[in-house]
Amino acid sequence: MERNISLHRVWNHMKRDFILLKSILLTTLAICAVLLFAVVQLNLFWNKGMSSDVYFSLLAFLYIISGIVLSFSYFKEFHDHKSNVLYLTLPLSSEERLIAIWLCSTLGHTLIFLFLGIVFGGFSIFFGSVLFGAEFNFVNLSADSYWKMVRAYLFILPIFLFGAATFKRNRRAKTVLLVATTVLCLVFFNMFLFGVLNRGMDVFDQSGLGSKALDLAQKDFSGFGKFIFMTILGPGMLLATYFKIREKEG
Repeated sequence: MERNISLHRVWNHMKRDFILLKSILLTTLAICAVLLFAVVQLNLFWNKGMSSDVYFSLLAFLYIISGIVLSFSYFKEFHDHKSNVLYLTLPLSSEERLIAIWLCSTLGHTLIFLFLGIVFGGFSIFFGSVLFGAEFNFVNLSADSYWKMVRAYLFILPIFLFGAATFKRNRRAKTVLLVATTVLCLVFFNMFLFGVLNRGMDVFDQSGLGSKALDLAQKDFSGFGKFIFMTILGPGMLLATYFKIREKEG
């Protein structure tokens, strides 16, 4: 097959995935909508108001968890012995297949939750404000919490896509274990690096083995971890996912 990437083929594959997975997509969206509505009503009932940060923290939780769950669905045919022969012979290159999955799980998922957050979330807040006499706040997309949730999702998604493409059984559990191991390795590597670079400052004091180094390293972990992930681990996981797709197609 030619290696020129066709946006038309990518778009057709995205539409195919959305049609075939419409049942699980609608079910997941419905569950998120019910949970969002219920938590908003409880918050408005007890607190008589809901700040943008609290609202978007709730939306972020639903957005990230549902996105991770759905990311495994895009590889369902990939591991199904009954359907993967037809799936892998579709007129689509490995690059186009990965781009389609990436766009479905990022752009598509974000746009769906944008609708859920603005329209349904706004209705939920308005309904609760009228019912409980609470303060009404418009859903403000300029809130920093909204963009943080999108960045956090894009930050962790490559590992879950790699797990979805790699593991055939217990994919979610094995991928969570992979993520936990990766995070622990980054934390301890950052602590080790911090201790080595600051060994003359008594970071490993007698009051607790490495406790001070760990406390200080955790303050710098966010920036260091993002740098490592965005420059090495994130692109590396996407590249590994691509080679898994190529291996399966071969």
